[in-house]
Amino acid sequence: MERTKPIIGITMGDAAGIGPEIVAKILADPRLWAEARPLVIGDVRVMAEALPLAKAELRLRPIASVRETSFEEGSVDVLDIPVLRGHAIEKGRADPKCGEASVAFVRHACQLALNGDIHATTSAPVNKEAMHLAGYDYGGQTEIFAEICQVKDYAMMLVSGNLRLLFVTNHLPLKEVSGKIKKERVYAVIKLAYDALRLQQSEPPRIAVAGLNPHAGDGGLLGREEIDEIIPAITQAQAEGMSTIIGPVAPDTVFRGVLDGKYDAVVSMYHDHGCTAMKLLGFQQIVTVLVGMPIIRTSVGHGTAYDIAGRGMADPTNLLEAALLAVRMAKDRIDSGVGSR
Repeated sequence: MERTKPIIGITMGDAAGIGPEIVAKILADPRLWAEARPLVIGDVRVMAEALPLAKAELRLRPIASVRETSFEEGSVDVLDIPVLRGHAIEKGRADPKCGEASVAFVRHACQLALNGDIHATTSAPVNKEAMHLAGYDYGGQTEIFAEICQVKDYAMMLVSGNLRLLFVTNHLPLKEVSGKIKKERVYAVIKLAYDALRLQQSEPPRIAVAGLNPHAGDGGLLGREEIDEIIPAITQAQAEGMSTIIGPVAPDTVFRGVLDGKYDAVVSMYHDHGCTAMKLLGFQQIVTVLVGMPIIRTSVGHGTAYDIAGRGMADPTNLLEAALLAVRMAKDRIDSGVGSR
């Protein structure tokens, strides 16, 4: 029975943030061990320093390969990536070395998942400033996974309860968003959303595509993105059999429809529109899922929280939710005969 539990690679995140602490806290939670075989991908020294913050009575077992794992409850296997070795870490500060290490952890996890050595991966938060200081131009972890997986059409889906939210654009300055709203990209995200939800439910998913402009453009009076790019994408999707695609819906009312049970998912044009509503509806329950990837990857819906890093105050609920969702998705794949290590 034990060998049927999925192997979940949990990346440590930014060492100067709350990542190590919340990873330690979920590793001390029996709910995770009941469902999965967890493997930490990070730095064993940093994890050892995080254990007292988590009040976790755990033993760390540094390993150099997945072949060395034991998965004994109470003894945590840590795939030790030596980027931070000998480096003094100041909690709560963007550090290029921590940025370099966090990218290395993600790359290792992604490659392990691609190789079939683990069934899924869950990510603790990284810091974009730290990554940029290290010389990386990634907008976030999503772009690292896409690079390693060599995937061009992908999207970030936020999950909270029955709500699913996807973005046409993600981490961009607001002044650049309009230029990125193109029919091809809008259609690609609609299809990614439709295909992902079709695997999870028996009925065709009802997906609301939000407009970009106030009142969804008001017939062109408040902007032409809806007319020129968004409506043609919706029309193409509907013509291809995705008849339950609805929109464009005014962005200030679309989440009212979600609360009323009219929609299973929302496609939002930009980050803050969707995230503001999502975090108001349920901050600690938000899990990020990458769709369009050949691997399973979930993450938290929050950042590195430098202001409370190292103080033992971080709430691990979000990371535990992300890990358990990855487990459920991995079990579905194992049950279907895809991956059974």
